[in-house]
Amino acid sequence: MEFILASPHLHTEPILPVLCDEDLFARFASGEDDAYSALYARYAARLLSYIHSIVGADEPAAEDLFQECFIRLFRERGRCSTGHAELIKNVGGWLFRVARNLSLNYLRSRRNLTQLPTVPDEHLLISIEEAHSDLFGDADNEELLMEAVNRVVETLPAGLREVFILREVNGMSYEETADIIGCSEEAARMRLSRARGAIRRALQTLFIESRE
Repeated sequence: MEFILASPHLHTEPILPVLCDEDLFARFASGEDDAYSALYARYAARLLSYIHSIVGADEPAAEDLFQECFIRLFRERGRCSTGHAELIKNVGGWLFRVARNLSLNYLRSRRNLTQLPTVPDEHLLISIEEAHSDLFGDADNEELLMEAVNRVVETLPAGLREVFILREVNGMSYEETADIIGCSEEAARMRLSRARGAIRRALQTLFIESRE
């Protein structure tokens, strides 16, 4: 059967929204394509955002990497039906792991990959405000503030930004976050704490300068 993946920017009406990932994938594996549509609607936008956080917001290949994630999910149905794979219980975690591997492999192929440190160094956080002082102008409304927050997040070192996106933006547990990026839960907590600290210091600079 042929299938076409819609753009994550298009609205996809959620189907079977109350079912958990495990039940949706079980239905999908048994041949219910509506369950696949429900999973796509549930994760498409967040997955693309996560890929952008790794390869860059303006990277044209991000869309191809995104589509490949869902193509692989579709292929899992065939593997499950032939007994070569077990049903996926946590589809979100599975998709984010695939997205991370594809994104890092893409960066490696372009020789642009910077290895993520197991424990980020404190010096990585010092120059965020100084290096991006143009972010901190007048903050007259919430929209401008959110734009500043988003831009600050983009300036975080890769290892901190990734944890922040997974935990705070996508709502992953510490266990899921650690599993996806391949570190301990303690390391994930440390990275998130450092990311929050860097963002907080940057926003404090914004508030101070906006009052002057």
